[in-house]
Amino acid sequence: MPLRDGSSRALAVAAGEKYYVSKTSCKRGHHTRRLTSSGSCVECIRITAGKPQRVLRKKERAAIYEAENLEALRTRRRELEAIRRLQNPSRALQKGRRAYQKYRDRISERNRQPENRSKRYFNTLRRQYGLTFEDYTKVLEEQKGLCAICRQTAVPDKKGVGLHLDHNHQTNKPRGLLCRRCNTMTGFLEKHLNLVPSAIQYLLRYDSLVKIEGD
Repeated sequence: MPLRDGSSRALAVAAGEKYYVSKTSCKRGHHTRRLTSSGSCVECIRITAGKPQRVLRKKERAAIYEAENLEALRTRRRELEAIRRLQNPSRALQKGRRAYQKYRDRISERNRQPENRSKRYFNTLRRQYGLTFEDYTKVLEEQKGLCAICRQTAVPDKKGVGLHLDHNHQTNKPRGLLCRRCNTMTGFLEKHLNLVPSAIQYLLRYDSLVKIEGD
């Protein structure tokens, strides 16, 4: 049993006691017994030892709540992130740049994979034009896998895509699937339709240099 109040730690050590009671209180104001070996307050040790358990229980409750309300929490986080981007677009841009710099090697390695390159292209179609992969496949089947203008098959490019989606640059409305050559041509002609007659006349003027396919 501990020595009575007023006894010093030295007396407790000499008597071989495990505890002793000091005249002064500890830092938390406890007048309880203390350990002879270290002089620590027993009540403080009990409180401190209980903290990790309380923190653990709190984390367990948070994990259970998150598992039960995962979709609602994800939706709420996306909404908050969208609000932050609208309120402070420069901060969102800086955050994206920091993330890219941190994971640049990993992103570059991932983007070099052929399946990921085509996946990024179809994600762009869905985000910008509302066209899903199923819609793209349906149009491709209607065109029998051929370009809508030159009616030829296209070799997949570095994105892993053979035929690219053509769209109206004014309304952003999707049209057909074109090879890269025809897609570039329509993009130019759409902005310079007035040059088409003169271009045809130019080609007819030098018809000996024009190679007509199928002849």
